[in-house]
Amino acid sequence: MLAASAVLLAGLGAGPALAAPAAPPHAASTAAAATQTTLKQKVEAGAVLGVLVDAKLAGLGDRDFVFALWQRALKDKPEMKEVRASAELALLNTDAACTLWITTEIFQARDRDHANIVRDENEALIARQRKQKAAATIGIEAQPEELVVNYQNFVYWLANHPKAGPKVREGALKAWGGTDADRITFLDNDLLKAHQLDQDNENEAKRDRNAKSNAAGVLAIVATEGQLNLSWANFTTFIWDQAGKIKKDSEVTIAAETAVRSLDENAQKAFVYKGIHEANARDRIKAIEKQDAENLQRLRELKVRVENSRMQPALAAAAAKALAGTPDDVRQFLLVGQYDDALRRQALQATTNWGKVWYAASEGGGATIIAGDPNGGVPGTPLPGTTWKIREGLADANCFSLESATTAGSFLRQKELRVQLAPSDGSSAFKLDATWCSRPQSDGTGVSLESKSSPGRFMRHFNGEIWAANNSGGDNPFDAADLFAQDTTWAVVAPDPVVTKPGGKAGKSDYDGDGRDDIAAFYDYDEAKAKLWVWRGTESGFATGPEKWTSAPGAWNSNQAQYVPGDFNGDGRGDIAAFHDYGNAHTKLWLWRGTPTGLEPGPEVWDGQPSNWDTNRAKYVAGDFNGDGRDDIAAYYDYGNAHTKLWLWRGTPTGLESGPEVWDGQPSNWDTNRAKYVAGDFNGDGRDDIAAYYDYGNAHTRLWLWRGTESGFTTGPEVWDGQPSNWDTNRAKYVAGDFNGDGRDDIAAYYDYGNGTTKLWLWRATESGFTTGPEVWGSTGWWMERADVV
Repeated sequence: MLAASAVLLAGLGAGPALAAPAAPPHAASTAAAATQTTLKQKVEAGAVLGVLVDAKLAGLGDRDFVFALWQRALKDKPEMKEVRASAELALLNTDAACTLWITTEIFQARDRDHANIVRDENEALIARQRKQKAAATIGIEAQPEELVVNYQNFVYWLANHPKAGPKVREGALKAWGGTDADRITFLDNDLLKAHQLDQDNENEAKRDRNAKSNAAGVLAIVATEGQLNLSWANFTTFIWDQAGKIKKDSEVTIAAETAVRSLDENAQKAFVYKGIHEANARDRIKAIEKQDAENLQRLRELKVRVENSRMQPALAAAAAKALAGTPDDVRQFLLVGQYDDALRRQALQATTNWGKVWYAASEGGGATIIAGDPNGGVPGTPLPGTTWKIREGLADANCFSLESATTAGSFLRQKELRVQLAPSDGSSAFKLDATWCSRPQSDGTGVSLESKSSPGRFMRHFNGEIWAANNSGGDNPFDAADLFAQDTTWAVVAPDPVVTKPGGKAGKSDYDGDGRDDIAAFYDYDEAKAKLWVWRGTESGFATGPEKWTSAPGAWNSNQAQYVPGDFNGDGRGDIAAFHDYGNAHTKLWLWRGTPTGLEPGPEVWDGQPSNWDTNRAKYVAGDFNGDGRDDIAAYYDYGNAHTKLWLWRGTPTGLESGPEVWDGQPSNWDTNRAKYVAGDFNGDGRDDIAAYYDYGNAHTRLWLWRGTESGFTTGPEVWDGQPSNWDTNRAKYVAGDFNGDGRDDIAAYYDYGNGTTKLWLWRATESGFTTGPEVWGSTGWWMERADVV
């Protein structure tokens, strides 16, 4: 009953629930009550309110003491509501009630106050946490002063916060007008839902704006805020209008018009989100197809122009390959491929029928022609200065200029009719002199090159030199009418030619053992496919024999092989050894064996392994060097830095086996590229030897001898010194044979003195070496480049 009354009185505000006396009771009453409680009891009661009971307070009667504590509670302990209420009840009651309050009830009221304080604090904490969590839900960091307001004021504050979305604002105002229970429900549950709706609506609005922005971007338009806020119908109409200005019949324009005419907002929204991009993709496909068709036509026309000029066959072949490929191949070729320098690298091959191949060449100074199969030349050896970059004409884009592939900026130009390699000075005169216009020949393969600066004059090789000539037959020898058409016709062929023979590489021997020599030819059919043909020797000449062997496509490139004929197994029939280059310094040795019916493909007899033997660095010489009746193969191998070693493959009853290194020339001592080798039995001991003419530069040649022995070779002496400025071995062609019948092979040398003058010199073999014999023949009308020596 006391607790209920205390709660009631506490709710009345600052004063007691019932009117308390305005002044302490009269003295008689105080005295009468003074003995009712002890000093100790009063001290303990005063301690509840933090009051120090002094003598004055201790001397009060119980009723007055209660009144004094009530006043202290009212002034200093507003939170002690139960203590005040219980004191008021006691004061309104009897003196005994006041005494009971001092001894008992004040302590009970204190405990209730403590419990209420704890309860209120918990409720306040829960309220603050609820408010803080609610504020955080919509991204607000609430300050302490905002957390202590009541629920009604708090939701009103939320409703007016800038971060509150429309749904949050609507819900908060509704809760503000309701009860605290409604506000708590809003804060605990409805606020999150409202915020999620606001976020969903905001995200959808962002998506819509992005979709409109992206749609405008299809037309390369940056949409304004006003345009992004247009309705779906108005925005679609805007896109239709803008697309029509760009292209009225585009897929985008048509799709936009369809969406506008539908009068369906969902259809218009779908167009903006997806339809415009699909339509744009169709427009791109149409544009690509149109561009592909135009590219295809451009490439066809380029290919025809290049083929008609006959000057850039590699470029024409690449164009044909691109045409056979995908549209991307065509586009890439037009963008990049057609400008590839590698496709403009070509060699100029003379077409005059001299029985061998000649190329236009120059390493500086005057342009010349050089033989593709020089005497003593090892197949596969590069021919210097024979590759040209066929460029657009310096003076006429419809013609051509020939730039050296090894000397950048230097071109073939005619100066006073002599064709020279010279660096461009950028002058108009130079550009004219270095421009040549192609004039395809009626044979369908060759091309003539007419000088831009001297119309009517064509690039002609004459006596090993190249001139700008006509066929007037005037005072200039190179203007002679004889062979003019042939000498001015060139075949534009693959770049970087090497020592080879036209149409295949032939080795002569008696392959079937009938006592008559035959001729075998490996013929290259391109695509790394070759065939072996044999012409059999007969009493009346030759009979065309059968095709003896065909390689699988991609298996054998005859231009990558060096063929060496000889009777390697000693059965009296000639065989052919082939060193084939597989790239990456990897060479294998294959053997074709002579049989009664001709040549038959034999086994692989040696594998040099990758990065071990580059056949292009080797010069091979065949002979029976140990006198066992079987031919062997000696190989001079170039290790670079003028370092050569001599290796030996010995003939055996089953073919060939790799023998030892038999000589090391040491670095900086012997450059095999400067040497021409000739095999023969020069001392008549039944073993073949090797003679080497070595070029020391400055037209200085010396002759060295390797003598065959049972175990290999002995490096013989220098047997002749041609002295400086006397003998250029590059002008000589050598052939060995027993010309005087003394049982020892001799060496004959045809020497080119230039301008059609050739002389034949003889080195006669002796037991100890050679004696330089006489000049045995000479002519002023014999062109060395037109002759093969066999």
